[in-house]
Parts: sequence; C-alpha cells; structure tokens
Amino acid sequence: MLFAAPRRVRPRHFLDIDLGGGLHTMTYKANKIDKGLGGGGMLKVQYQLMFDASWGLGAGLQFSSYFGSTKWDKFSNSYKGFQHEDAAGSGDYLFKIVAKGTEKQQLYALQIPIQVIYLHKINRRMSIQMAGGFTFDIPVVGKYKIQDMLVSPRGVFAETAVEYFNIGHGFVDTTFNKTGNLDFNNFNVGLQLEAGVVMSSLKVGAYLNYGILNYTKSSLITPFDVHSGNLDYISAYGTNLISAVHPLEVGLKIGYLIQIGR
Repeated sequence: MLFAAPRRVRPRHFLDIDLGGGLHTMTYKANKIDKGLGGGGMLKVQYQLMFDASWGLGAGLQFSSYFGSTKWDKFSNSYKGFQHEDAAGSGDYLFKIVAKGTEKQQLYALQIPIQVIYLHKINRRMSIQMAGGFTFDIPVVGKYKIQDMLVSPRGVFAETAVEYFNIGHGFVDTTFNKTGNLDFNNFNVGLQLEAGVVMSSLKVGAYLNYGILNYTKSSLITPFDVHSGNLDYISAYGTNLISAVHPLEVGLKIGYLIQIGR
C-alpha cells in the first residue's frame, strides 16, 4: 500500500499598495466649545506574507493626514484677574474672556500597521480580504490656525460690581490671526480594521483606524494667556477644556495587491 505525502504549501509574498480618503479627524470631549470634523487621506505600502490560501500577516508604512476644528462661539471663562499698574482701586476683580471664532487644526502622522489577514476566495479571479490589527503612530507635523477671532476681555471690580470692557487697561476687544504648532505626545497606538474585494490584482474596500491613547498635553485652564498681563492665544489642544484627543480614520480605499515571486 502506498501513501501519498501531503503537499507542502509554499508561503506567498505580496506587496500591498493602498490609497484612500474619508473622515480623518480628531475626536475629543470639550467643555464650553464645539468641535468640527474634517477629511483627510492615507497612503499605505505593506508587505504581506500568506502562510496558506487563507491566512497571513502584514506589516508596512502608512502616511495619514487629519483635519479638524474647534469653534469658540459659546466660550466664556472667568477667574481672578491680575493687577495692572494703572488699575483703579485695589485691582481685585473678576477677569472674564468672551471669544468668538474658529481654530482649524491639521495633523500629519507616520504609522506602522501590523495586521492579521484573512483571504476568502470566491472564484478564480475574485476574493474577499479582511484584516485587523494595530498601528503604531508617530505625529510628524501638527499645526493650528485662527483667523479673525474676536476676543473681548472684561473685568468686574469688587468696588463697583460693574463689568468694564473696551476701556483700556487691558480691557480692549482684540482680533486674533495666528498660526502655531500643536503640542502632541510623541506616540499613539491605533486599532485598525479593513475589508474589501480583490479582483485579480485590483483592490477596493473600506478602512477604520482609531487611536486609543490621548494625543495631547492638556494643562492650561484657558486658551488665552493673561497672567503675564499680555493677552495671547494658546491652541485649544493645550487647555484642559479639551480632554483625550483621539485620531480617527474612516474611509474608502483603492489599491493593488501584487504577488512577489512565485
């Protein structure tokens, strides 16, 4: 009696190139302000090793862009004011900031995705591919911009209980136009899911990536630095009015799955 030895399946090697776009933004909880969402895109180049016809692993590099905004139309904040040299009375007053405007943010990040891949063959030319795993994210560039934001500093003095504004002594309406750098933590981890259809070498599908770590270094109670006596704007992400900023990607993609060798 003869027994046939089981056929050994050779691993197959692929190069996966994806280009996608959709909702690429930062999500967060906010106090006294409204958040706006934004779109962006991604480019991924990944090596895939398939151990058999169905299962494999993938690792590569991905570059993603994110856009968002913070709306200050409902913002006002009060705290004990600082002493002006020429202020009347004791200088003991409640300092109030009223702001109306929008800060726009943008972030560009480099990601390293590591995925488990499942491939289900429908017929000779078409398959369904699903993948899930993690991304290790490194922010490369983070910027913010405000344009024509109206800021009204006001003071309520204990001696009069009257609110003063546009009277000098620091109580002057100011219009801000400013750009600056966002202060991000150096590292994040994302949860990633993908699903799509492979037709020969062409791929179309959808993707989701959510950063599970807080990206910001929130500390200040107000976006306006007033304690030095000079009113200056600080990014919303640098305040504790915003907590736990998480990057989010949801979109559609197109790409090529190219077999390397045989």
